[in-house]
Amino acid sequence: MDITTIKKLSNQKKLIPFLGAGFSLPLGLPSWESLIRNLAPSLGWDPDVFMQSGNNNYLQLAEYYISKKSKGELRNEISKGMAIDPLKLSASLAHKYLVELKPNSIYTTNYDEGIEQAFQLYGQKYNVIRN
Repeated sequence: MDITTIKKLSNQKKLIPFLGAGFSLPLGLPSWESLIRNLAPSLGWDPDVFMQSGNNNYLQLAEYYISKKSKGELRNEISKGMAIDPLKLSASLAHKYLVELKPNSIYTTNYDEGIEQAFQLYGQKYNVIRN
């Protein structure tokens, strides 16, 4: 698909951006591996040993964390790890251009509050539907 077609679809409100997990990585967000590795010390584990114990299965390691701590504590750790620096967000052209598209819908594969924060930053209304 060429840029002319993309612009046409956007103007007709027929463009739905589908954003993968890497969209907000330039904002300094951790990869899933980094996020899971950061859980290890609070469990008394060396991060390398922790990762090997779960065969690098991030979901399995998150479940283990919940079994030793709680789901709420896992959410708190994820939220801390996913905190976005407002200066980096305001410098992100990708986020700025996404807001300028004024899409009716955006689909994402991940937990990414950077998208929501970008809409807030540029004064655009949005509705979040999570499932």
